[in-house]
Amino acid sequence: MKVLLVLVSLFAFCLGATAQNYVSVWQLGISNNSQTEFAQEDGNVNSAPGSATAKDDDYYFAGDYPEPIGSLAQDEPLANMERANLVVDTTNRIHFNLDSSVSDATDFRLTIDVCCSNHNEFRNSSGPIPFDVYVNDVFQESFTTNGQNNGHEEFTVEFTAAEVAALTGPGGDNVVSIERQAGQGGGWMQFDTIHLEVDADTLSCSEAICAFEGSSARVVAGESVTLSWIVSPGASELSIDNGVGDVEALTVDGVGEITVEPLGNTTYTLTSTLAGEVTTATVEVDVAVIESFTVTAEEVLPGESVSLDWIVDPSASVTIDQGIGNVDTETVEGTGTIQIVPTGLATTYTLTATRGPDVETATLLVRTNPFTPVWTLGVNDGTQQEFSQERGGATAAPGSASALDDDFYFAGFYPAPIGIVASDEPDASFERALVLPDPEVRIHFNLPASEVQPGNQLRLRIDLCCTNHQGGGPINFEALFNGVQVLTTSTSGVNSREEIHFSDVFTVASVSAVPGENIVTLRREAGQGAGWMQFDQIQLESAPGLESRLALDVEHSPDVPGALRLTWPSDSTKQYDVLVSADLTSPIETWAELAGAQNIAADPSGTNTLDIDRPFQDLGFLAIRAKDPPPLFSEDFEDGPGDWTTVVNDPAGKTEWQFGTPNGSGPTSGADGSANAWSTNLGDYGP
Repeated sequence: MKVLLVLVSLFAFCLGATAQNYVSVWQLGISNNSQTEFAQEDGNVNSAPGSATAKDDDYYFAGDYPEPIGSLAQDEPLANMERANLVVDTTNRIHFNLDSSVSDATDFRLTIDVCCSNHNEFRNSSGPIPFDVYVNDVFQESFTTNGQNNGHEEFTVEFTAAEVAALTGPGGDNVVSIERQAGQGGGWMQFDTIHLEVDADTLSCSEAICAFEGSSARVVAGESVTLSWIVSPGASELSIDNGVGDVEALTVDGVGEITVEPLGNTTYTLTSTLAGEVTTATVEVDVAVIESFTVTAEEVLPGESVSLDWIVDPSASVTIDQGIGNVDTETVEGTGTIQIVPTGLATTYTLTATRGPDVETATLLVRTNPFTPVWTLGVNDGTQQEFSQERGGATAAPGSASALDDDFYFAGFYPAPIGIVASDEPDASFERALVLPDPEVRIHFNLPASEVQPGNQLRLRIDLCCTNHQGGGPINFEALFNGVQVLTTSTSGVNSREEIHFSDVFTVASVSAVPGENIVTLRREAGQGAGWMQFDQIQLESAPGLESRLALDVEHSPDVPGALRLTWPSDSTKQYDVLVSADLTSPIETWAELAGAQNIAADPSGTNTLDIDRPFQDLGFLAIRAKDPPPLFSEDFEDGPGDWTTVVNDPAGKTEWQFGTPNGSGPTSGADGSANAWSTNLGDYGP
């Protein structure tokens, strides 16, 4: 949204008058049930006033603000607005000016349109997310999301200018703050649009133009925009260019609107005459070249394919990098798709769409999941029908390998009285649910020797379905591997929803995994809640050999301001390098080495700690590489025998060590093209 006025920098109006005669002051975002126009939140927290030129917690509309912000000729790009509120980054602030047509009695309405929220069912189900709304630091209302993932919700507050001590004219920094309640739950709440409106009947305009705005600063091809304006009732010769024409007949008591459909990026100019002076104001509307760029799965197994899908302006030409090239033939009336097989741990795909002089890009990241199933219990079909109804009574371990009880056995070798289990128990021998009288199930299995390397990584995937909370709220449960807790979480609290819970990644060594009997225990919190939690599928996954890159912990240094503290488990036989990358587009093995953080010796305690300066101003990635230390001593003998001496140690005294190039016997060349060697009795001794 760009508003350039001759007389004063003011706030603008869009979306024509409703029954309450509300018109728009500003709208942040495109009303498309998506947050793609905003930027991914980075988890960093900053205090006000923040920046008007970089992505942070503060977004600025065009206007005049106190120093250090100063005068802004245009709005910040939408990409400078963080798309979501997180537990670690709870606040978004939106700054704007109001003009002199606002009085204490002026009525406002703020609407927050939330979309694409995730209440963290994949990590730590937290249910609905509460948040607070402030205007100029004046509390307005607390709201709570409904707990439904990827839903669409609107939250509205109304207030007067006097109630929030609204500031008018240049330098008036008015602020809407949306603050997630700190320390609550997990997941994120994401924004579709945030929209401030004013009741035009409560305004007083004495200028040739008090406001001129469009309902959206950015639309998709074929979408209309409402141009709205407020002028002095005495203004005349009102017109808008770009084919709109005279709008005086559309203006009643100084308030008017018209709907237009721009074919491309368009600047609309409103002209108004008052007391013989001509004043103009402009509104810029961008027509998106790219409406969306999505992928069917953000994480795939090695070799698994996904679809890249896009919607663009039908007149645009489209290309995708990573060797894909032009995809115009795959694009029909602006909609396209292509199947690809990602390579590497993480691949970024960039779509470029060109419409005449307008060029836009969109990117997405696809990760390759290094985990593969070790065993799978159940069919991933959204039901528990392959399992049996729980008996309602607890049984002690080791249970039975041939009957329905709290113990399920995969084929393997087990201590007496179980012994050899020739084949997996049938799924029907597994209880489908955890209930209060029977809160625990145990899964017994062997691991192949290849999976029991100390550094191998393991992860549990627990897929729930058909849960019923009977009005008792979320159900707390945990998972243990050989008695070590690897997951503690809660169900979402929503009945009959399919939800997936992943444990943290853990090493074979951390849970004392062995080639023989291992036990995964799933246990509901005793005496808590009501109802039942039912299983769709349970899976143990493995990723061998990733410990050197996954066991790194990063936090702010408590001792060095502005620095990061790295902590990782170390092995006395290894040295370590810190690797850095600005993105995830290349394999970790190719990342740059951080200067001054190479050849780090292992700490005798078994845990290394290192403080480093922040390598990136914004988002970046770190990894630790373990390597063998250099030898204590080495010699290549290329410059002669040096100070080495030889002895003859066979009884006959005929085996002599000699330095030189073997002639007809032994190796004729060595490592790295070496020409010399120490050998016994150099020469050609025949067959």
